Amino acid sequence: MRVSSDGDSQLGFTIVFCSGRACESALPVRERLAATARGCAHGMLVGSPCLLGPHGCPGNVPAAVRAPVLLAQHCAGPERRPIGPTLTLGPLRSRRDLEGVCQWLTEPAAAPPLFLDLWARQLAARSN
Repeated sequence: MRVSSDGDSQLGFTIVFCSGRACESALPVRERLAATARGCAHGMLVGSPCLLGPHGCPGNVPAAVRAPVLLAQHCAGPERRPIGPTLTLGPLRSRRDLEGVCQWLTEPAAAPPLFLDLWARQLAARSN
């Protein structure tokens, strides 16, 4: 099902981007996500600092390898009922990554692009 602004679809999304300094990027993340949200009757863009909390934030990672991370959840209807879990997407390292996320927001597929499995990452960190 395609998310549209013409009333054909009641599907929408909420996308949250990190507005903290640790996720700064040369990519036009905010601008591109804003354009995608404006193109959807039920699309919502939210900016928030440090989406992953103090232990998940890449603030201690060198600037050359930092990349934005997003939280996304699809919803239905004007009351924006959640459909499925909130997903962590990223890191966004290229325009292709950013465009893939924007396309997935408006044309949901079985699997989102750049799905960041934080649970596996946390388990790996504990075993080191």
